[in-house]
Amino acid sequence: MSITNKDDLEILLTVSFEEPLDINVAYETYKNYSTLIQNADTETLDYLWRMVRTDHKGMLRVRNSFAEKGFELTPSQCEQYIFILATSLVDSIDTPKT
Repeated sequence: MSITNKDDLEILLTVSFEEPLDINVAYETYKNYSTLIQNADTETLDYLWRMVRTDHKGMLRVRNSFAEKGFELTPSQCEQYIFILATSLVDSIDTPKT
């Protein structure tokens, strides 16, 4: 499923998570990730793909990294941001660069 609007993302988050992120924040994140991916070089794309395949320890490192920068995330919030990143990456496969 490709995200074409805010409602698409809201459905995905609602069925996938008990307490989904605020849809406005989630959709802005999706759009920002999509822009980043569209303009990314190969090294950056490889890094982003590794992020979405991270294990529990990797997820904890991500959360700690955000916390060090002043952004406290619950485990669910962290998972949702990674989920949105994964969705953006998959959607980018279906959308050729312009």
